[in-house]
Amino acid sequence: MRRLFARAPSPAFALAFVALVAALSGSAIALPGKASVDSGDVKNNSIRTKDLRNNDIRSKDVRNNTLTGNDVNESKLGKVPSAGNADNAANAASAASAANAAAVGGFRIARVDAFTLTNEQAKEIFKEGPFTFTARCRINFDPDGGGGPLLPRDVAEILIATTLDNAAFDGFDITSDLDSGTPEEDRQFVEVEGNPVGTPEINQESDGTALATDGTEIVDAALYTAVNVLNEPGVCRFGGYFSIG
Repeated sequence: MRRLFARAPSPAFALAFVALVAALSGSAIALPGKASVDSGDVKNNSIRTKDLRNNDIRSKDVRNNTLTGNDVNESKLGKVPSAGNADNAANAASAASAANAAAVGGFRIARVDAFTLTNEQAKEIFKEGPFTFTARCRINFDPDGGGGPLLPRDVAEILIATTLDNAAFDGFDITSDLDSGTPEEDRQFVEVEGNPVGTPEINQESDGTALATDGTEIVDAALYTAVNVLNEPGVCRFGGYFSIG
């Protein structure tokens, strides 16, 4: 009777057996003699999304400056929080908001948005070089102070003032020598009176011009003053624009 002797499996057989078990089980099994899987163990273009753990790809796993717009679904992006106030855009908007100025045909246009005042209220509306323009509202104003023949009236006016002597302007008044001490009754740039009291009145001054010795030049102004209009008795209304050379 012949005796059967056990024979040890060859290394090639052992490796083939391990591969077979890995294929049948679907589980990751460490390769003999290796502590980890590296690029050489992975077939090119074989890793798929199901092989990656969800929400686990991080910034350090992506090469800098490689993702493009085609890799991003823009509709899923939220608003960027202020983006540092959009830097230059915010600064430009801030500069443009100064008197709502804009360049047109070589001139700067400074818009005066419509606003209202009530009795004895005043508001500075524009400043350029030595010139300052102030709107004022006076309801039931008595120019004679109660001691003359003139009747009370409602007055909406824009006054011009200067810090440099020997300026000049042409508006509702015409003053060829506008100084820092010129009385306000000679500094009416635009004016309207509602007389008798409560009567709606409006006036638009389109030939307003002012020149100063420092070269400041307001070449045109289309401003309006109104009182008791739009069913608002006792209210003065102002608006328009300046054109600066």
